[in-house]
Amino acid sequence: MVKIVGEPLVLENIYSHHGEVGHEVTFVSDVVFPPHAYVQRGPIEFCEDNGQQCLARWFDISQLDCGGLELYPNGLKSQLQKRSKPA
Repeated sequence: MVKIVGEPLVLENIYSHHGEVGHEVTFVSDVVFPPHAYVQRGPIEFCEDNGQQCLARWFDISQLDCGGLELYPNGLKSQLQKRSKPA
C-alpha cells in the first residue's frame, strides 16, 4: 500500500493544446512505497486511457538540471528541488 505523507503541493497549469486554452489544478504529495517496491528503479511501462504505451522513469533530483529535462506540470521541478534541500 502506498502511504501519502505530508501536506500536498498544489500546482496550477494553464496551457494551450491544439489551439485551445486549458486549465488544470494538480495535487502532488510525497509518498512512501512498500518495502522493495520499485527496487529495480528501471522504467515503469503503462498505458494512457487512450491505449498509448508510455514509460515512466525515476530520476535523481540532481539529474534534472542537466540536458534541459523539464517535468510536468510546470513548476514541479523547482518545487521538488526546494523540498530536497536539507533544512
